[in-house]
Amino acid sequence: TAARWDEVPTGLVAFGGAGVSQYRDAYHLQCGDATVCSGDDSHTTYVAGGTLWLNPFLGIDGAWIKPAGVNANGGGSGFNFNSVVSSHLYTLGGKVGVPIGKTRLYGQGGTNYHRSHLTVTQTIEDKTIVVNGVNELIRGGIQQIDLKTGGWGWQVGAGLEVWFKPSIG
Repeated sequence: TAARWDEVPTGLVAFGGAGVSQYRDAYHLQCGDATVCSGDDSHTTYVAGGTLWLNPFLGIDGAWIKPAGVNANGGGSGFNFNSVVSSHLYTLGGKVGVPIGKTRLYGQGGTNYHRSHLTVTQTIEDKTIVVNGVNELIRGGIQQIDLKTGGWGWQVGAGLEVWFKPSIG
């Protein structure tokens, strides 16, 4: 029997998921040349979104993705720090699908917007130095760096839907 195109759903198809992800160099860049550094750069990533399939072949897609965060705590001679990175990604695009029975193979493309927030708090200890035979105290302090970024980008990809029941895929 030939596959039927109406075996894949049309209308709104909601999706969600979770996985483990990691920024390639973020943890090592946050540690820099600190003599002691600990933290974590592999966390759970979440996604929630939906595709509005206008027909079995054409859809409009949007999603929110919460990538893994990165944190590093460390220090060296006379200082210690705490660094945290958090980000969000929003996507909007189109899908072109080819239904094959209860399966739909699709390509997708569109745009995305990312927001990231880096916070670094560094404590510098007081230090005494000798100047012309006199001990001089140099006061330390706390520095805080708060960096927020955002921007648009392009995206392309491909995927596969498999439908076990009309409402579960």
